[in-house]
Amino acid sequence: MLRAALGTTTTLSIWPPAGDNYQVQEPADAQATTVDLSPYFQSVTGSATGQQSWLQQNAGSLLLGSAALLAIYAVMQFVATVVLGRLSDRVGRRPVLLTTITMGAVGYVLFAAAGGFWALFLARAISGFAGGNISVAQAYIADVTSPDERSKGMGIVGAAFGLGFVIGPALGGIAAHYGGPRAAGFAAEGLEIVNLVSAWFLLIDALDTEHRATR
Repeated sequence: MLRAALGTTTTLSIWPPAGDNYQVQEPADAQATTVDLSPYFQSVTGSATGQQSWLQQNAGSLLLGSAALLAIYAVMQFVATVVLGRLSDRVGRRPVLLTTITMGAVGYVLFAAAGGFWALFLARAISGFAGGNISVAQAYIADVTSPDERSKGMGIVGAAFGLGFVIGPALGGIAAHYGGPRAAGFAAEGLEIVNLVSAWFLLIDALDTEHRATR
């Protein structure tokens, strides 16, 4: 669960998605090793100029796009929580967990390679649906723990997600700093692959066939 949370939160560090617009490129013919950023920040904020800044001109679309990308993830996760939970009652926890982890990996590849807003939107929708496997993970914990140990198991799941939300953005920020914004998506992809491999070898299907739902 920690690896899943890390994959989910690693890309949070590069919001807003239009971060490429904030990069300052040094002129190719520049001789100095440092760049004076003050004129750039004045153009962004509108200070010391009589013109509207880039943020003032694009604030509406930037905020709307960022909100849409965040919202679609939450909506898809909400829907998937119910759908995947019921599906795992029928086919077992392990197949659903492995499938959704794979979906998450696909979503992060698309996120890293996206060339436009709608590709980002689709990537976040896929990742959000895959992130709905939290209900399946909790059901798995309930299957493999005794009633006395169940609260401890659920606590571990919650702690793993909390730790992931602390470490994930930092990992994404480091990846984006050294490799650019797309690197955060590839970092999340790598974590999902590690998660998939470990789940493939370590997870057993603890829900017996006779205990599965028939409809």
